[in-house]
Amino acid sequence: MASRNTSKTIPNIIVSLDFGTTYSGYGLAFPEEKIDPQTELTIYTNPREEKVPTCVLLNEDKSFHSFGSQALDEYIDMDNDERETVYFFRNFKMALYKNRKLSRDIEVQDEKGKQMSAKLVFQLAMSGLKDIVMGRIKQHHKIENLQNVSKAIEWMITIPAIWSDSARQFMREAAEGAGIQHDRIRLVLEPEAASLYCRQQKLILTDSGARHRFADGQKYVVADLGGGTIDICVHEITENGHLKELYRATGEDAGGTKVNAAFECFLASLFGRDVVDDLRKTCYERFITQMRDFEERKKTFKGTERNIKIRLDPILMKRFETKSGKSLQKAIEDSNLETKVKYDDDSGRMTFDTSVIKQFFDGSVQCIIAKLQTIVQECADDELKTFLLVGGYAESHYLRDKIREAFPTIDLVLVEDAKLAVIKGSVMMGLEERNIVQRRSRFTYGFRTAKPFIEGFHPEHFKCIRDGDLSCKKIFDKLITKGQMLTYNQKFKNSSSKKLEQAESKKVAFITALYRSTKEDPKYCTEEEGCELVGRLVKYPPPNGWPDLLEIDDHLIVGETEFTVKTYNKYSGEELQATLDFL
Repeated sequence: MASRNTSKTIPNIIVSLDFGTTYSGYGLAFPEEKIDPQTELTIYTNPREEKVPTCVLLNEDKSFHSFGSQALDEYIDMDNDERETVYFFRNFKMALYKNRKLSRDIEVQDEKGKQMSAKLVFQLAMSGLKDIVMGRIKQHHKIENLQNVSKAIEWMITIPAIWSDSARQFMREAAEGAGIQHDRIRLVLEPEAASLYCRQQKLILTDSGARHRFADGQKYVVADLGGGTIDICVHEITENGHLKELYRATGEDAGGTKVNAAFECFLASLFGRDVVDDLRKTCYERFITQMRDFEERKKTFKGTERNIKIRLDPILMKRFETKSGKSLQKAIEDSNLETKVKYDDDSGRMTFDTSVIKQFFDGSVQCIIAKLQTIVQECADDELKTFLLVGGYAESHYLRDKIREAFPTIDLVLVEDAKLAVIKGSVMMGLEERNIVQRRSRFTYGFRTAKPFIEGFHPEHFKCIRDGDLSCKKIFDKLITKGQMLTYNQKFKNSSSKKLEQAESKKVAFITALYRSTKEDPKYCTEEEGCELVGRLVKYPPPNGWPDLLEIDDHLIVGETEFTVKTYNKYSGEELQATLDFL
């Protein structure tokens, strides 16, 4: 443990909140403790470096009760009637990935199927994780009054690189709702945080066992394999130690929970979905214990075992036999699994042939390998020779062996404590300049505009009258091209003009729609051109109203992980009030 800062002034503090799908953790550092530039920054994480389950328990009135392990234990200890009155949420982070049309009004379901505002759930859960961190800071610095501590904290909040612009804004607003100041929040892309951390570590080559650091010019695939999503991109370490994204982030909901879901589906196929669901609803502690037993076997599974034994909950067995009128042995005999699955009444354990467990991994593993194959093929000129695996799921022996089997000529590198690479890297990001990463745009971005209609060139069905003139609507005015390299604070300008002859129009806010496309050069803002609306630029009139001829320049600005905007009067240079809203 580093020596405690005895100064009466509150030190500058860097905090990372890793709000994961299945598990959450934190990291914090006190830069003033780092006296010697040659020593590494001490990063404090969860006790025993263990993350806590990402779950939040709310009272009947929807107020906060508890977060993490405490929330799970409290919910498990409740009787069924009490569970009906409270709200318990798990795996709710996936809502930000799965909802293509994300808004502030979306809802998520708790374990009982009760709906609640996703925004409120995220705010309360993040507040719970934040309170855990603040308690750790108080303990470390013996600070009695934490009121002013937040002003000294730089909050690094990790997010998947594959998240949409709207999901990023949703997460930022949830953090603000949890009491974190807007200007103290920095969103950090998880693969980049892991890359930054690993850049300074002696990494283990899994085949040879040798250790080395990545050198300037090193190119590698970084795969952040978590519980919910996989997040994969290609990085190069540049001469100044910065990171350059060679291949834009790609991913899927193919993390470790997909394996657990396959096991649950197996139980449902054997016992019946209604029996499994009934166990979850009425004996939640039994259901969680059953899934925990599988989780522990999943972590150690190598694929070379002759068979795997997993204890089955006796209540699950009893309810199945009562409902079906037959024994589990008979059910196995009637299925096509008789040669691959056996049940022992005396031990209460089911013995699985290794091939069955492998099938639980198949969907996830095949998805990860397919993504990696695509990247290697499309980056052939970069001659990629290294895969860097991070995240909790990356610690799976079976997964690593399948990747090595699929890519025998590529070095597989695993950082120690792979599950903490993102947390520690995001803390380290707090010491770096904001321009440390160059990224490739995942989409083509542009504003929807109207231009003078050209007969025979523009589609007839886009013809309209604007400001008394014949115009073509829905034109995609491109600013950023898919795959284009972006740097921090880079600006893209769009100019527009509007005649305002009526008095009432001079007092209204004007909206410009921001679209993105999967194509490099879309012409119109349509589905056929791979376009979708992602945000709205709202421009508010000055106190005296708009002029008769409004001519403005909109600047789309590249931030660390998000776009911002600035709007100017084209001739006076005066900055106008404007916001970019992705929700």
